[in-house]
Amino acid sequence: MVTATDRAVADLTAAHDRLAAALYTVDTHPAQVLRDVPLHGATAAAWPGADVARLWSGFVAVRDVLEQLRALKGRSRDVATARILTTPVATDPLDGLPSLPPAALLADLEQRCAGTVAVLDRIEAARTALTGRIIELDTALEAAVAAHHRVGADHTPTTGPLQQRLRQVYGAALGDPLTIDEPAWTALRDDLTAVVRRLADLAALRTALPARLTRLDTLLDALTAAEQRARQAYAAAAEKIADPGLPDPPDVHDRFAGEVAAAVRATDALDLDGWPALDRRLTALDRDLTAAVTAAEDRATAATGLLDRRLELRGRLEAYRAKAVRLDRVEDPALMSRYQAARDLLWTAPCDLRAATRAVFAYQQALSTEGTTT
Repeated sequence: MVTATDRAVADLTAAHDRLAAALYTVDTHPAQVLRDVPLHGATAAAWPGADVARLWSGFVAVRDVLEQLRALKGRSRDVATARILTTPVATDPLDGLPSLPPAALLADLEQRCAGTVAVLDRIEAARTALTGRIIELDTALEAAVAAHHRVGADHTPTTGPLQQRLRQVYGAALGDPLTIDEPAWTALRDDLTAVVRRLADLAALRTALPARLTRLDTLLDALTAAEQRARQAYAAAAEKIADPGLPDPPDVHDRFAGEVAAAVRATDALDLDGWPALDRRLTALDRDLTAAVTAAEDRATAATGLLDRRLELRGRLEAYRAKAVRLDRVEDPALMSRYQAARDLLWTAPCDLRAATRAVFAYQQALSTEGTTT
């Protein structure tokens, strides 16, 4: 028959077993990896090392009480059990545990153990977040190394100091995960991001370099052709148009060819700091060469335009004369005089284009005026 004494001892045993399981949870908690780490700051203040020792001391004291109860025999067992269950457990005064009977002490210890687990959970959550930060920055460092490889540069001068800073920041944070130095982490992350971005830009520059140099060669060829057309058009205009008003066409191809060749040579011995300057140099060359090609083409167009203008005036003059034929005025002395003056100007080399323009206009005006006799 199960007596009240048996039930009391069973209840105490069950509470003792629950405390044993809770203490196992504390001892195997993931946050215990920090047990041998020199802690400081908020984490050192929160670390439950002394509390865990106190819990184990209370656990051992209650276990001793249980062993006493299990050893009781005979008729005096119930009396002795009642006395033990109501007598405060003898604990080490240095542990600071309350003086309570076994069941009450176990309840207090279970509550304390739950509080300790909560503290460890909070510390572990902070440590897990810290690990995530480390993974993020390690990934950024790996990206920096890969970016250096893409541009063919030694990553050590750049990533070495960053790795050292990461170890310092991590070491400080590991000792106090509850208090993160956000400015230090932010600065390191920003610096790593900037390095990766800069190296990615340099890798893109290097990848695009062949195409950019090919474009410069293409522009040089276009400049050669445009300057040749301009010279030819200028020579033709100077021969056939009096006082064409055209400036001497400059020859800038050789200068640009020298600059492009120098830029190509510069690519053979570039360090990381030299790439941005080369990028600016190639951009300026592309812009200036494009402008030079456009200017040469404009000069060719301007010179050709003078000859086209002469041809246009010739066409107009003949069209007006055909009109005079239709009007039966082709032999009108005044018209004949104006026609001949305009024709002489337009078919004489070099042609006075301004005078020819005025002469054609005068013929057209005379034709438009019926009955002109003078």
